[in-house]
Amino acid sequence: MIGFLGLAGVIMIVLKLLGIIDWSWVWVTCPLWAGVILMILAGIFNSLLVEIAKYADKKEKENEKKGL
Repeated sequence: MIGFLGLAGVIMIVLKLLGIIDWSWVWVTCPLWAGVILMILAGIFNSLLVEIAKYADKKEKENEKKGL
């Protein structure tokens, strides 16, 4: 089954080939690669949150050892 971005990509390609829109091919194919970019950004954001949580946990354990 095709998703929303896939359907939007197919529609935009058809519109470009029919001459209805005069956009750059980069923007016409945007729905096809935008989902991948969003997933990569979400993965990076998730990794940052995990590292921040690890750092906070490490600092908390160090403070417990010091008796603070």
